[in-house]
Amino acid sequence: MRTKIGDLELHVLDQGTFRLDGGAMFRVIPRVLWEGKCPPDEKNRILMAMRPVLVRALDGSWVLVESGIGARRRDPKFKDMFDVRAETSLDAAIRGAGVDPAAVSKVVVTHMHFDHVGGVLDLPNAKLVVQRGELDDSYAQCDLCKASYVESDWKTIKDGGRLTIIDGDQEIAPGISVVKTGGHTRAHQIVRFSSNGQEGVFWGDLIPMSAHIRPHYVMAYDLYPVDVWQAKKELVPRALEERWTNIFYHEPKTPLGRIVKDGKDFRVEAVA
Repeated sequence: MRTKIGDLELHVLDQGTFRLDGGAMFRVIPRVLWEGKCPPDEKNRILMAMRPVLVRALDGSWVLVESGIGARRRDPKFKDMFDVRAETSLDAAIRGAGVDPAAVSKVVVTHMHFDHVGGVLDLPNAKLVVQRGELDDSYAQCDLCKASYVESDWKTIKDGGRLTIIDGDQEIAPGISVVKTGGHTRAHQIVRFSSNGQEGVFWGDLIPMSAHIRPHYVMAYDLYPVDVWQAKKELVPRALEERWTNIFYHEPKTPLGRIVKDGKDFRVEAVA
C-alpha cells in the first residue's frame, strides 16, 4: 500500500497478523460496544495486524517505522498462543516495495515491545532509534511489563553499536520526526510526517486500531492510561481539523485513513 504526504513517499507493509484478548484491548469498555468492529474468536481474541511503514525521507534516505514481530525465533507455543500468522520476513516485504533492505538507514520504533521491534534483525545496516526512557524500561524487568520486552530482539543491534538513543521530541530525517507521548509505555513516541503543508502521523500503540480513536478507549496493556486519554484528547481533534493522514499499526482493515466526524463521535475514512 503506497501513498504520499507532500514529497514523502510511504509504503505501508504487511507483516501478518496475530491475536490478543479483546477484553484486554478495550479495558473497561463492555464487549457489546466493541465486538461489532472487532469480532472475537472462540478464545475471545481479536485480529490485529502489523503494519510497518517504509518512508523515503525528503533527503532520499529510507526510514522504517516499526519492524513487526519477526519470523526467526517464535516457537510453536508462542505462535499458537497468539495465533501468529507472519510468514513473510521483513526484508522480503521491503523488497516487495521495490527497495533494497540494505538501503534502510534507520528503524524508528514507537516502543520496544516484541510485536514492534522483533523484525529489526532482518535489516543489516539500519540503526534502531529509540527513546532513552523506553530503553531503560526494557531492561528494568518490571513484573508488570517484562513479558512484552524480549532482549534478543535488539541485542545484536545494541552490541553492534547500531542503537541511536534520543530524549524527547526530535527530527529523525527531513520530513520525519518523533513526538514523545508516553501512555502505552512511559516513553512511547508517535511518528510525524510533514511535507509541503501536508501532515501525517503513525500512532503506534497510542491508537493501535481505528476502533481506539475515542479518547477513553484505552487498553489494559497501557501502563499509563490517563496519559493515553490526555494525548488522544489533544491530538485526535488536531488530526481531524488539519486533515492528517493517519496510520494505525494494528488495524487489519483500514490502516491508512483520515479521521472524520461521525455525529458526536469519530470514524476513519480510507485514503488511497
